[in-house]
Amino acid sequence: MGSALSSAMEPGSELDIWQPPLWPSEHTDSEGKVQAYKEGGRFQNPWMNGRPSAASFFVSWFVTGPDESNIPGATELNETLPVKPPVWLSDPNFTVSNARLTWLGHATTLAEIDGSAILTDPVFSGRASAVQFAGPKRYTAAACKVKDLPPLAAVLVSHNHYDHLDLRSVSRLAELQPNISWFVPAGMAKWLKDNTVVSGEKVHEMTWWQEEQLEGTNIKI
Repeated sequence: MGSALSSAMEPGSELDIWQPPLWPSEHTDSEGKVQAYKEGGRFQNPWMNGRPSAASFFVSWFVTGPDESNIPGATELNETLPVKPPVWLSDPNFTVSNARLTWLGHATTLAEIDGSAILTDPVFSGRASAVQFAGPKRYTAAACKVKDLPPLAAVLVSHNHYDHLDLRSVSRLAELQPNISWFVPAGMAKWLKDNTVVSGEKVHEMTWWQEEQLEGTNIKI
C-alpha cells in the first residue's frame, strides 16, 4: 500500500546539489559564523525554508512511503553487528582511561578523556518516543542500562529530538548520579530542571561556538 501511495523515487543521477539559503547577515558574526536567533519566541532555521514539513515527512515515512530501510532480521543483525557489553561491564578492573570512546547506539557515546567520563545524548529506552508503547523502536537492545554506567563527570545533549534526549534516561541518570554537570542547548535548562531532579547549578546552557570549562578538569566542552 505504501508503495502505491508514495511518489516515485528519483534516481540519484537526476538529483541536484542542494544549496541552502544564506543565513541572515544580521545573525552572522564578523568571522562569518552563523548565530542562533529567535522570532516570535522560537528559534529559527532559514535553511529549512521550502523543505517538507516534519508532519509530511513522518506521514511519508510511517504511513504512505515504502520501507526502503533494508534492515536485516534480528538473527542476521546479531551476526553482522552484535551488541557487545562495554568495557566497564566486561572488565572487573575498569577505570576511566585518558582516551577511549565507546559507542552505545545512535548518538549515545561514552567518551573517556583525561580520566573523566562524558556521556553524549543519553537514550537507553526501547523507543525514541514520548511514550514507550509507540514510536520508532530500537533494532537492538541498548548495550547497557543507565544503572550500569560508570561515574560520569558530564552529560552533553546536542538537541531535544527523542532519539537524542530521552526523559526516562536523563531522569534516572539524575537520580543515580546527582553530581553530573549537564551541558545543554540554549532554552533547555528549564525543561531539564522541571522534569528531573537535576539541580540548577549543575546545568549549563550553551549556544553555537561557545565553550565551557568542565569543573575540576582542563577539559573544554
